[in-house]
Amino acid sequence: MGYGSTSPTCAGFRTPLDMKLDDLLRIQPKFHQDDSGQPHSWQLSDDVLRFIDAHVREGSETLETGAGVSTVLFALKGASHTCIVPSEEEVTRIKAFCREYHIALGKLTFEVDRSERCLPKLDFTRLDLVLIDGAHGFPIPFLDWYYTADRLKVGGSLIIDDTQVWTCHILKMFLMGEPEWRLEADYLPRSVVFTKLEDGGCGKNEWVQPFIVQQTLDFMFRSYPDHVRSIQRSIHPDLFHERETVLKFRTRRLARRVASRVLPGPIKRRLKKRFSL
Repeated sequence: MGYGSTSPTCAGFRTPLDMKLDDLLRIQPKFHQDDSGQPHSWQLSDDVLRFIDAHVREGSETLETGAGVSTVLFALKGASHTCIVPSEEEVTRIKAFCREYHIALGKLTFEVDRSERCLPKLDFTRLDLVLIDGAHGFPIPFLDWYYTADRLKVGGSLIIDDTQVWTCHILKMFLMGEPEWRLEADYLPRSVVFTKLEDGGCGKNEWVQPFIVQQTLDFMFRSYPDHVRSIQRSIHPDLFHERETVLKFRTRRLARRVASRVLPGPIKRRLKKRFSL
């Protein structure tokens, strides 16, 4: 079935709670396929799986985009879990594995669709944990966050996998600047966990999103310095002044480097004395 060559028999696992995470990791099930069509596992890191194992309990309301070993773990924990995945084949393999190892499927709901189409239509209760691990092409991770963030309860956990991919990395950096979120665990370079501190983080104006403001200032000062004044009224004066100071420092440093390389010694000394270069 493609569950891994080291699979033990299912003897001994009679209820969902009999199998533990360590048992699941030893079995090494392979629910995906590589580019050649061979069985493969795009499994979360052990660290993230252990975080889920420690923070999800029976009755927890959870959701993930993507599917795999994590889906089986949510079932083992007895969570009321929604799994959004576009591959019917992966769902079939996960269900077959769960039946083979006597893992109850009654609390698992599979939505076989792309998350950007599915998430806006789903009616969730307050979620305890959200795992973003589906498609990583732009803008899917941002949409997965947008359509789940307000449905995650305060105190709930958000896991973003594959933060080594640019889109997921940008989402991570954005949330690190948002006051509604606290960085809980950073499993470099691949995964990150945030705790939601308060509601109201979605849909804010760009000028009150710290990461967007910082990146915009850096971009404008670097690429369009003649037009940077056009955004000044939208940004806190102290922050704008800080960027001006940084720009002046960089300009002076560049001037020193150029002068030290191309000007004769006597001229450099006169310039240094007059302009403090």
